[in-house]
Amino acid sequence: MMTIEIVYQTLQTRANNQMKRGDLTGYFQSLIHLQQMRRELSLMNTSRI
Repeated sequence: MMTIEIVYQTLQTRANNQMKRGDLTGYFQSLIHLQQMRRELSLMNTSRI
């Protein structure tokens, strides 16, 4: 579980850096990755119950 959170935070940092550089394409790609990870995390959490 810890590694997923670390990857998530790394992606979030990358997205923030891309936004600062004005790299909108990379920024939106990172946002899509983050959204997919969020969906997978919520699926994992609900399947545990």
